[in-house]
Amino acid sequence: MAIELFAAAPLGDDAVLVTYRSVARAPGVSARSASRSSVWIRHGDDWRIRFHQGTLATGDPPEPR
Repeated sequence: MAIELFAAAPLGDDAVLVTYRSVARAPGVSARSASRSSVWIRHGDDWRIRFHQGTLATGDPPEPR
């Protein structure tokens, strides 16, 4: 599994939106990619995921870099 186009955008002092694309490749199997986003909330000294969404992409994923 590869992670590409990773970005983080603050939503406030204790929250961040993370976006990225995941690409899964295996020998003999077509590669699959998904656009993903997560919202993380600071709880004390820890960060906890509050929301996550993954949407499978259509078409061919990009070649590995």
